[in-house]
Amino acid sequence: MAFKLCAGISAYNDKLIIRTLESLRTLERVFVIDGRYTNFPMTEEFSDIELRSKIAGYKNVTSYRFTGKEPEKRTQYLRLAEESGFNAIMVIDSDEFVVGDWGKFLQNAEKMYDHGRTRIACVPCRGYIFDHPELADQPRQAKTRWPRLFFKPAGLKYDPDFHATLMNQFSHAKFDLNEEHGYPLVEGITIIHSSAERDPLYKSRRDEYHTWLMEKEAEIRAMKQEASDPKGAMLEILKGIHESTFKDHTSTIEEA
Repeated sequence: MAFKLCAGISAYNDKLIIRTLESLRTLERVFVIDGRYTNFPMTEEFSDIELRSKIAGYKNVTSYRFTGKEPEKRTQYLRLAEESGFNAIMVIDSDEFVVGDWGKFLQNAEKMYDHGRTRIACVPCRGYIFDHPELADQPRQAKTRWPRLFFKPAGLKYDPDFHATLMNQFSHAKFDLNEEHGYPLVEGITIIHSSAERDPLYKSRRDEYHTWLMEKEAEIRAMKQEASDPKGAMLEILKGIHESTFKDHTSTIEEA
């Protein structure tokens, strides 16, 4: 079967997606999953009419309406890629765009697909900065690669509880997309992240949603850890109580 690559975008009312789509004109197909995320602080179910019209103007774009939890939305482009006969999909967000040599990238991606040694590969990226307060001499570190290329999307889906965890529906193996995990790198293009151009009001709403999402996923993660290791979870609770009591006791002594 010939190598066929598409792209998948989960988006909602983000005007920066036009910049994204402009950078993806080389690809045969781009699947845009448009719809409100659960708990996103806006009332409209889908992107506004003007933005939807602009998206529809791209001949290589298929827009699919879907509202719900972010992992559910992201799973839709995997399903559409499989149903449309694509054997690879590159995931990109609406505040990102691509620069570089598409010909070189497609050639390298096809070689990796033919080798059949991996289901996930990294793509070079720029613009992602992560804080590392534990490193006094290097408080900020740039992310230079990201797992964004998925081969054989059939059988893959996002974990229903985590927007950045991919799982194999058959083996139930899970892949944390926040980590590189030694995935091979496919060079040729670079994904650029830049959300500075977002409308300030939309950006504040997006930030509010993302904060809620991170807190919700952390809560679910803690609950699952407690269910799988109740003794360990209890020890952590007791440790926290002990440290809190010790701190309060120390504070009382200092006040005395």
